[in-house]
Amino acid sequence: MLAFAAKCKKYIPQVVLSVVDVMPDDNIQSCREIANRIGVDFRVRHYQS
Repeated sequence: MLAFAAKCKKYIPQVVLSVVDVMPDDNIQSCREIANRIGVDFRVRHYQS
């Protein structure tokens, strides 16, 4: 999926990876760093039950 997102940014103006905020903060930060590394935007979505 990460390779796909990185390839998409060549053709799509805004690529965003997202996570839901039920994950531990350390995991969210790791995901943010991965998104930064491949050069795409990152968003944390709020879980609503």
